[in-house]
Amino acid sequence: MKRLFLLMILAIGIAACTSQKPNTGTVTQTPINATTSVNENLAQGKVVFENNCGKCHGLPALEKYDDEKWKSIVDWMAPKAKLTSQQADLVYLYVSTSN
Repeated sequence: MKRLFLLMILAIGIAACTSQKPNTGTVTQTPINATTSVNENLAQGKVVFENNCGKCHGLPALEKYDDEKWKSIVDWMAPKAKLTSQQADLVYLYVSTSN
């Protein structure tokens, strides 16, 4: 009985320590629009790409893929990285402009 109680306390403690919020890095949540400069959007996309994508695996050379392939990669990986649609758009803008 004591073991079961200790296991339950341990499980609750672990669950309480895990974050349910996606990592948003240092990107502001301003939408991509005409009032935000292209350079600001590119800089935000680079931050998300490096902090979120680079957190789990090595980052490929940007010129390795064309725009169409980058679109499919971003669409496939964004949910795995828990990116918002805005963050995914910023990443795509960055990788497609930089290749």
